[in-house]
Order: sequence, then structure tokens, then C-alpha cells
Amino acid sequence: MKNEEGAVKLFTGVTGVGDDLIEEAGTAQVKTRKKVPEWQWELVAGLCLIMLAGAAIWRWMGLTDRTLPPVFDAPAVTDPVTVRPPDANDPGPGCDMLPKGITPVLRVGDTLYEWTGLSVHVFLDESGSYSSMGGGATYLPEGFHEYGTISGVTLEEPTEELQLQAGFEASGTVFVSEEHPAVVYVLMHTDWFPEEGSYIRFASDALGDNELLSWQGRTYRFSYYSNASPVLKALPEGCELIGHLHYVGVDSIPAGDLESNRRSDDYAKPLEGRKVYAVPGDDRVLYVYEPRYRQEDGGSAWHPFWRVCRLWER
Repeated sequence: MKNEEGAVKLFTGVTGVGDDLIEEAGTAQVKTRKKVPEWQWELVAGLCLIMLAGAAIWRWMGLTDRTLPPVFDAPAVTDPVTVRPPDANDPGPGCDMLPKGITPVLRVGDTLYEWTGLSVHVFLDESGSYSSMGGGATYLPEGFHEYGTISGVTLEEPTEELQLQAGFEASGTVFVSEEHPAVVYVLMHTDWFPEEGSYIRFASDALGDNELLSWQGRTYRFSYYSNASPVLKALPEGCELIGHLHYVGVDSIPAGDLESNRRSDDYAKPLEGRKVYAVPGDDRVLYVYEPRYRQEDGGSAWHPFWRVCRLWER
């Protein structure tokens, strides 16, 4: 007991804490920590998310600013040249923007032939759509024979035999076919083609941009890239089925009933076998059925449609 009293006196002397303070501390209620409102935690969480999103965007912008390797060897010319992807109705990729903004034109005899693109193989893939062979290889179709060589290059419309209008220097061999007089091919050499050259297809106006359809000795045109061939969601009253389209090749000028030199529609689907309609007694317009569907006014309803093909007036 004496030892306990001595310890208390020693503690009081060293700390200066009296019995009254010790008693008060023992009877005081413990104060609880004030609770943080839930909305403050939500605010902190939101700010963290904003900071993380900002960091991600900053990193993405840094990555996209890097210079990516080109998908093809760009031509060594002053003006830019952009090679576009293959079009299902062209023999191969052409150019949206050629040097000096000039689409090449070649004179053969009295006819002018305009550049349409590289001559590449086209085939039906597993989905039933037309695709072109990759690798950049070009070819000369059967039935074309050597005619001569490019005589020179000009910036103006060519007036001399085998003269080429272009915004770049070029040489090459010209190939023609008696069966397909509306098309010529050129094995062309430039600074931006492979060393062995590339086969380029040129076509005259007589080919109708490969959008021609013939019936009963008349020629009709169905254009997918202009207002010349609008579409209808319903056929005119009295329309009757007159037959099915027959594809005769991109280099041919249609002559027989319902022959066409257009290979496919906007979806790269074949036009071979498409149903064609007409109003009896009215030979001004034909209607080609489209198996695809077009959405009406952005709604959920989908409808078949028919493409209007009017008489072609050159």
C-alpha cells in the first residue's frame, strides 16, 4: 500500500497532473469522429475519374502524333499522289489525286482514252462480293496486242498519236483490242511505279463509265454516283418483269437485251441475274431491283428499292 501511494506521489510530482484532472478524465465521454457527408466522397471519386481520363487522352494524343509508316511507297513528286482502295467496278485502284491535278488522257487514233486505274485481278470472295487481288500486281487482259509506245507527255489535251496528257513524266507500251475498241491498256513506267512497270487501263466515253444497260437496241444508264439514277421504294403502276441482267465484262459495250458492263452494285454484290422491270409501251425507263435495303428517314423500317435507268444520251 505504501508502495502504491509512493508511486502516485512520484507520478504527480513528475507530470504535474493532480487527482482532480485524473478523475475528470475518467468520467469524460469519448467524442466520436465526425462523419464525412456521402456527397463529398462522390465528389472526390468523380475528380479522380476525370484525372484518369485526362491522362489517358493525353497519352492517346501523344501516340497519334507519331509518324506512322506509309502503306505504300509514295511517288517522288512535288505534288501529292493518293492511291485509293480498289473499286469493285474498276479493274483496280486508280488515283483520287494525281500530280498537278491532271487525270491522264491518252490519244489513240481519233479517240481520247481516260485513265481509270491499275489493271488488277478481281474475283468473288466467300461473302459473294467482288474483291481485288492484293500485292499491287497488275496484268494485261487476254485479246490485247501491242500497238505502239507513248510518243510524249503534255500538260494540254493530247493532239498527236499516242501522246499522253499527264502531270508527270512517263513512258510505256500501248495495247489495243479489236473486240474492245473502247478500252486500251498501257504498260506504264514512271518514277513511282515498280521497275517492271504497271498495267494501266484507259477507257473512252463510249464505255459509259461502266454503267450501261442495253435493251431492244437502246442503251440505258444506271449511275450509282449521281442523280441520273434515283431509287424508288415502289415500282410504278403497271410495271412488269422483262428479264434478268447479264454481265458482259467491264471492257465491253452492251448490245444484246439486258446486257450490262457494270459488274456490281454499291455493296460490291454482282449485278448478274438482277431482275429488270418496265412499264409496257414506255421504253424511256427501266427499273433494276436492288436486293439491298435502304432505311426510311432514319427509322427502324427497312424497304427494298428499285434503281431508275433512263435512256443514255451521250
